[in-house]
Amino acid sequence: LPLFLVLGLAGMFGNQLLYLLGVYYTNANIASIFQPAIPVWTALIAIITRIEPFPPVTKLHGWAKILGILLAAVGAFTMSIKGGLSNNGDSSEALGYVFLLGNTLCMSVYVLIQKRFIFNVEDSTWRSKPVTVTAWSYMFGAMFMALASLYYVNKPEKFHHIPREEVYPIVYAIFIASALCYLLITWCNMQISSSLVTATWPLQVLFCAVLSYLVLDEVMNSLQYAGGVLIILGLLGVVWSNYSEEK
Repeated sequence: LPLFLVLGLAGMFGNQLLYLLGVYYTNANIASIFQPAIPVWTALIAIITRIEPFPPVTKLHGWAKILGILLAAVGAFTMSIKGGLSNNGDSSEALGYVFLLGNTLCMSVYVLIQKRFIFNVEDSTWRSKPVTVTAWSYMFGAMFMALASLYYVNKPEKFHHIPREEVYPIVYAIFIASALCYLLITWCNMQISSSLVTATWPLQVLFCAVLSYLVLDEVMNSLQYAGGVLIILGLLGVVWSNYSEEK
């Protein structure tokens, strides 16, 4: 149970709270710029803690993994820089950067703790139970969220006044963007390396741009096209590297 408490604190509570605080003090565009750091943090921490071996730099697939992660991160950053970072020197915005940095670190720590103490342990009773792992982690995360909500205990309107047009986004955020995504992350983490799991993170930016074009008629600019190509090339490099290592 202490392990699930840590997973809930880092992955469900800390990750989402710090992200929301980061968006609050900066903006959604800046928040998206920080997200490609997740696969980079994951790869670095995994290597430092020896959860994953250092990619062999004497072999092509070793460089493919290193450059692939960096390419995907750079590609996502390139697609996200529309609007850019502001230069107003606002201390609250600097605080937002700290929150977003913590958000990316929390997500990396979450998948790596799962890998190290559950899926890499031969006699772990939870090793083949990704749904149970997610459920227990989510329970503790929800408990921390409930405690955090006490901040609004003297503002009851925050709890029962939800505009009708916000109901569907909230339901989607709870069941799809949160619960289902965490379950899929856990299942993938059980099957493949953590660095490969998080290497797909930059695809969020690419899919967001494509869906914005298809649904909202937002035109993609040249930077977004270039970033999309870098993301695809980077992920192909990581996947090929992982395939070569397992041969």
